[in-house]
Amino acid sequence: MTLTKKMVIGVLSLLLLIFMATYLITMQNTRSYFIEQLESDAQNTATSLGLSLSHAVADEDKATMLAMVQAVFDRGYFSSIEVRDVQGQAIVSRTTAIKPTVPEWFIPFVEWHDVEKSALVMRGWTQVGEVVVVSNANYLYQVLWDNAKDLVQSYVIYALLSLCLVYLFIHWLLRPLNRLKAQAIAIQERRFLIEKHIPKTTELKEVTLAMNQMVLRIRQRFQEQSEHIHTLQKKAYQDSLTGLPNRKLFIRQLKALLNNKQEFFPGFVMIIAIQGLDELNQKEGYLRGNSIIQKVAHLCTHFGKSVHALNVARMRGSQFALIFPEYILETLDQNFKDLQQKFYSVVHSDDVKIYMGAAPFKLYQETGEVLSEADKALKQAKEKSDGTDYYLPGSVASNQQMEKTRVAEAISAKNLSLYMQSVTNGQSVFHQEIYVRMAECQNELHHASYFMPIAEQLGIAHQVDLFVLETLKCSLGQKEKVAVNISADTLLNREHREVYLQKLADLPLKLRSLIHIELNESLIFRYVSETNDFLNHIKKLQINSGIDQVGLHFSSMHYLSDLPITYIKLHGSLIYDIVRDQSKQFFLYYFNEMAKTLDLQVIATQVESSAQWKTLQTLSISWGQGLYLASIEPINHS
Repeated sequence: MTLTKKMVIGVLSLLLLIFMATYLITMQNTRSYFIEQLESDAQNTATSLGLSLSHAVADEDKATMLAMVQAVFDRGYFSSIEVRDVQGQAIVSRTTAIKPTVPEWFIPFVEWHDVEKSALVMRGWTQVGEVVVVSNANYLYQVLWDNAKDLVQSYVIYALLSLCLVYLFIHWLLRPLNRLKAQAIAIQERRFLIEKHIPKTTELKEVTLAMNQMVLRIRQRFQEQSEHIHTLQKKAYQDSLTGLPNRKLFIRQLKALLNNKQEFFPGFVMIIAIQGLDELNQKEGYLRGNSIIQKVAHLCTHFGKSVHALNVARMRGSQFALIFPEYILETLDQNFKDLQQKFYSVVHSDDVKIYMGAAPFKLYQETGEVLSEADKALKQAKEKSDGTDYYLPGSVASNQQMEKTRVAEAISAKNLSLYMQSVTNGQSVFHQEIYVRMAECQNELHHASYFMPIAEQLGIAHQVDLFVLETLKCSLGQKEKVAVNISADTLLNREHREVYLQKLADLPLKLRSLIHIELNESLIFRYVSETNDFLNHIKKLQINSGIDQVGLHFSSMHYLSDLPITYIKLHGSLIYDIVRDQSKQFFLYYFNEMAKTLDLQVIATQVESSAQWKTLQTLSISWGQGLYLASIEPINHS
């Protein structure tokens, strides 16, 4: 119950007590007054009749007695008038049955006793009879009933007016408290707002100032932690000249990709090299050379986006590298030509050229072997004489249309199956993450990293998201929490997004509360508005959300405070060599401390060994996911 309601009830209760006291006192005074009046009236009437009837009673003139009694009785204030002789026998009598005109339940509250008064009838000094008068209680009942009704009506009107005035007054008085409540809710949602309207009431003013001070301290602490994390990340893994990831980070991410069966996708490592830069440095100076490297880094970043590269890094000197998926090969030629054209428009020198060599990689292949193959491809590109300036080993682009057809047919036929893996702290389960597999002939299963990029390209990835949702609705129990990833197709296509959200809204509330929806961190950075809208929408449906693969990008972590999320999952490359890499340990420790400030759960992924898990626990990261902690199990369809 709200404070306003409690105060209103308290005021009404007080008014009710005042009314009851007033009512009882008024009724008692009115009753006493009318009892005295009726007793006095009955006595006066008896005395008056006693004097008037003296001759008639002595002469036994009943007609006169009856006429006089009738005249008095018709006034209506008496229930009976009786004239008796000296022996007490009734000579003349008039009575009427008491028929109350008020509700029967009201009569017992009055506690009325009939008033009976008498007077002697004298002839000289001799008693000839007696007159007995009994008052009529109906008059008293009616007067008291009318008085009670007037009091109740007055109380109701007064109570309603008082209620309105009290409600408005309390609402005005508690406006600062409502603002404090909104501020507290904002802090809970990781929005650190300062209350600018300081109330004049001393107690509320002190609370408001204390809340503002607390918000400032939390905001300052979060900013310091975020900046410290950003500094550590840049110092360890960012190239100072271009702002791109350095060789160390590139190799770390490539190694994590090659050794993670769940995240692996067929693709290529590409090396882009600038030839003739050393000569240009000697001729025009290092500032000119550095300027070209920065511009080329910018071009490589855009080139990486066009080929959906996992990352773009500066390896050394004038060499850049990136990892891109296999399905982009059919457009690679045009993308590289665009890169060359933009490069030569920036360099303005015939002595400087750009070359590209790419080599495919396989699951569990050594990183050194992959980079060696890419270097060989780069060398062959420099030796080519056809003017293409890039080299790809073999011909794999011809298989792309076949791959698209296979993926489209499998998704259309719903040849998909679901698997799950627990996120745990060793004792309890945070949730079960759902994985999708595509089945083909000979019982071959493909991971989502193989077919989802192709499905995104074909615009049918949303069908996979809907399949997962429908399957979970039928397959899972009512207690275990599950985490599902959604595709960019579902997030960015308005029609697909609305269908997906409606499917979520149609689920029972109990089932919705068990679902966690994850978005890739790359989607957060690329599509800020869309992701914010989506996450806020599912929050209204009481669905929790999180961010997957956090830590790949060089960006401030301030964005975490703006999103209505409850947890974050670290990218596996941060965990791969955590036991030996102290810089990673420092980074993850401060990252976890920042997450605690925001009340976010941090989940480490790709935990594959006891040493990794123990190291993470020393860094106060309590939740983990990986084959060391839990195996990946199929979900049985019911």
